[in-house]
Amino acid sequence: MDQGQKPVDVTEPLLELLRGIDCAFDQTPGEPHTPQSEQVRYAAALAAMGRFFSKIDPAHADRFFSLSDAFADLSIGARPLLLKPLRRRSAPNPTQIEAAKANVAFALDALIALGESPGTAAKKLLGKFPDITNLAGSKSHRPDYSWEKTILEWRKTLSAPKRPKNELAADIFTARRDVIGYLIGAGRQAEFERRALGRAEYAARIRVFLAGSNPP
Repeated sequence: MDQGQKPVDVTEPLLELLRGIDCAFDQTPGEPHTPQSEQVRYAAALAAMGRFFSKIDPAHADRFFSLSDAFADLSIGARPLLLKPLRRRSAPNPTQIEAAKANVAFALDALIALGESPGTAAKKLLGKFPDITNLAGSKSHRPDYSWEKTILEWRKTLSAPKRPKNELAADIFTARRDVIGYLIGAGRQAEFERRALGRAEYAARIRVFLAGSNPP
């Protein structure tokens, strides 16, 4: 925004933006949840943001409209240049998958801090939220692999400073881990366990459509 520009009342445009985002992400009960339907929702939300900035300060509005168009194109099978992936010999996991693994690792840390052994904690999470296994790569689905060992390895990787890892996932794990001592020290163990299990449940709901490029 230019320094000399007059102040703008953003009340109505902001309310319109919020309505537009609500409308974009409202889902009809029973409506299938697919990558394409999510792309359409994001396209609508980004278009709402573009309209908002058009009324407030149009300098960057076209950026949001361009990204909205790219998601809309992607939903119909077009290949927008804006979303063209970088070619690599081995593609990394999507951040959403790695962030979900970080939430599972945090839940493991929490249960262990509350007195459970690593193996028992892993079995508890897998028993309550079996869909956690959908976050793992194809190698982990072989009969000779232990699911408990797999998710404990996620925790080990995120806990090791020198191991390569997704930066956002590492930040999520560290931020959540930092509250462990505080909540336990404050005598809020029950709340802490509920919070930890809630993060594991959220991770288990991450859709499998992201797992196609997911190594172990």
